[in-house]
Amino acid sequence: TDNISIGVFRTTFGSSEVFVEANPATARIFGCHSPEELFNRSLGHLLGDTVQYQAFKRQLKEEESVSEVIFQVPSVSGITSTLSITATLVRNQHGAVSYCDGFVEDITQRYQKEQEREGLISELQASVLFQNESIHKAYAVAVPSCTLDTTTEVAARFMEHAGSSAILVKPDDEQEPIGIVTD
Repeated sequence: TDNISIGVFRTTFGSSEVFVEANPATARIFGCHSPEELFNRSLGHLLGDTVQYQAFKRQLKEEESVSEVIFQVPSVSGITSTLSITATLVRNQHGAVSYCDGFVEDITQRYQKEQEREGLISELQASVLFQNESIHKAYAVAVPSCTLDTTTEVAARFMEHAGSSAILVKPDDEQEPIGIVTD
């Protein structure tokens, strides 16, 4: 377990979850130089002892295992890491909880890429919604308009005055827009 990028750990389980075993990846993920720095430190403290962590503990206690629970963890440097934790309670022969075994993975880059992808999908879905709408319905904000015979210079002034990056084009002042020009 010394050369893998996924953290493997064992903690106590109860009022606080203190590390009793950890591989070097666990130490790196939590900003420590060695696994020994983690010993006698609480998992809850490292994850921020948040409401989310308390919910994680409750779920772990009720279900005896949890998978890929996401935590946003601020570091000393101010950078927030996204961690995925999977944990299982281990019971002794009398049925009492002996300890908690778990895995921790820093998924910050993957999470950011997923968030960017979700944002792009939302933008694409929004644009598809307006694809078959008439142009004036697609814009909830005041977008200036001009007629087909308006010069580019005048249209640019209309856009600047309105603080808009687009202008609707109409065949004449009375009809619905037939196009849009953007800067």
